[in-house]
Amino acid sequence: MAEGKRLPNIRQHVDAILGASYEQYDCWALTRYLLQAGLGLDIVTNPEEAAQQLREVWAQGDPRDPQGLVQPWDFLIFVTRGMVTSHLGLVIDGVSFVHTRETCGVCEERIGSRLWLPRLFQIGRLRMLM
Repeated sequence: MAEGKRLPNIRQHVDAILGASYEQYDCWALTRYLLQAGLGLDIVTNPEEAAQQLREVWAQGDPRDPQGLVQPWDFLIFVTRGMVTSHLGLVIDGVSFVHTRETCGVCEERIGSRLWLPRLFQIGRLRMLM
């Protein structure tokens, strides 16, 4: 992040919608909502176009610990179906992220959990936050 630039607190926006249904927020709708609410950023509806606004911070195979590289608002991109990147969440702090699951809706989980850390494919940071 550029020196002296403070990030808005993502926590207040996450807490306001924890538990909201998956039908209301799939992972992409949740990301769009939080970026709009917290950063005033209306990213495009097409994830491929939005990816052009990101800079890679970490990718699978990088020997560095991804948990030591994250900052709030970073995108966590996961492989959940074979070799396809099919899920994403946003970092809340150095240990947790927000995303959605069909079973529980909007939820907060640990980045380093045995479920999510092995599935982490890439960390992306919005260029505007660098």
